[in-house]
Amino acid sequence: MDNIGGLIVAAGDCGAREEITPLMKLGSVSVIRRIVITLQLADIQPIVVVTGYHALEVEQHLAGYNVIFIRNEDYENTDKLYSTKLGLEYLQDKCDRVVFTPVTIPLYTAETVKRLIAANRKIVVPVHRGKRGHPVLLGTEVIRHILAYNGNGGLNDALRQLEAVYEYVEVQDKGTVLNAEKIDKWDDVLDINHLTDIHPFLQIHLQKENTIFDSRARLLLTLIDEVHSVKGACKYMALSTGKAWVIINELEEALGYPVVARRQGGKAGGKTSLTDKGRIFLDKYRVYEESVRKEAYDKFIEIFDEYR
Repeated sequence: MDNIGGLIVAAGDCGAREEITPLMKLGSVSVIRRIVITLQLADIQPIVVVTGYHALEVEQHLAGYNVIFIRNEDYENTDKLYSTKLGLEYLQDKCDRVVFTPVTIPLYTAETVKRLIAANRKIVVPVHRGKRGHPVLLGTEVIRHILAYNGNGGLNDALRQLEAVYEYVEVQDKGTVLNAEKIDKWDDVLDINHLTDIHPFLQIHLQKENTIFDSRARLLLTLIDEVHSVKGACKYMALSTGKAWVIINELEEALGYPVVARRQGGKAGGKTSLTDKGRIFLDKYRVYEESVRKEAYDKFIEIFDEYR
């Protein structure tokens, strides 16, 4: 099965253009959380959020939602394509395909995302009543094309050059085409959006006397394994290095063995990696977490069949 990642671009100063902002609420859920939860319900992982304007507030707002943050520090002078490239550069070697969405299209459903994933083309686009929408599913060849594109036409022009490899999926999901210019039409979509239905949302913790491991600790170890730096890992998840070391030290004390190998470096600094036991523990947790979530969802559908 393909590994599907998610990319949400939320770097621009939307408020300056009288559009929605990531922290604006739709119903009782913010725009950015609504998109993150939608992707999580569609089993998308990892999820990258590219931030810029009010980056710290957005990152703190999503702390604990197991997402990876990449900041566009030059968001005022760059366009959506630049922010998209930042996210795709991170994801290109970690995913077979990527579900891409701007923060201004927040109301599509997890069922729509799953339909796009089921299609087998390089670019998959939802279409509602003849109008193309979001999210868009991008294959590896498309991602490489976007990263290599240096034209002046932005993301739309980069994708337009690949028109021949598109697949259009007809959907009844009005949320795929509702953007910030149609705020007055959101209420009726909120009534049918999946987050208004009851759905399972699990937070899995491993405990002794207190919690020793959860999804945030899992993300921390995963990023340490990728970037070989605690400080570098913290940059991607809006976590202080002090708090990161507290998480690591408490986990190691509970397990009785080191999970992170500390190496002192020279002028270039030290390099941090997972120990063999730490990597085995992380892999076991991933398998456990995935199996528990699948079983919980299957049981929910079996018992609460009215929400099928």
